[in-house]
Amino acid sequence: MNCTDEIEHAVAVVGSGPVGQDRAAVFVHEGKLVGVVADGAGGTFGGAQAADLVIERVRQTVAGDINLSAPGVWRQVLLEASLAAESVGQTTAVVCGAGHGASIGDSEAWLIKPDRVVDLSVGQPRKPLLGGGFAEPATFGAALEYGDVLLLATDGLFKYVTAARICELARQPRLSPD
Repeated sequence: MNCTDEIEHAVAVVGSGPVGQDRAAVFVHEGKLVGVVADGAGGTFGGAQAADLVIERVRQTVAGDINLSAPGVWRQVLLEASLAAESVGQTTAVVCGAGHGASIGDSEAWLIKPDRVVDLSVGQPRKPLLGGGFAEPATFGAALEYGDVLLLATDGLFKYVTAARICELARQPRLSPD
């Protein structure tokens, strides 16, 4: 658990095979968090490298001089990553920061509120993936309120853990930074 400007965040990547292709990162921009998850397409060449490319493209965007609150900024970042990944491999992706996000594939973004769950990435295209040509990431808004949990994860979580269990764990009291 990390705390930056009193905003809690955690990043965990747990592989299930000899070569993991899931990537995740959290960056801080002007006191706000930007989260990104990418899952290299299994069974395709270069999935891990394509996922790395997405993480790096988001890192560069956060470090640059760009208005992250502008609508569509994350979609544009994913489109640029998709073009760069065409010679590398394919990956899913979900990125969220400054109240906006974009996603493609079977990685998802959930806003877990005390009384309900909002699937921010509902309706996103599953294919083609980034790097697969003609990718069209979907955009979403993510207005967080005190007590909300924003969860970005790959199908490695959503396929194997029930929504009820995910929400139960997300709603537990946070660990102290101490």
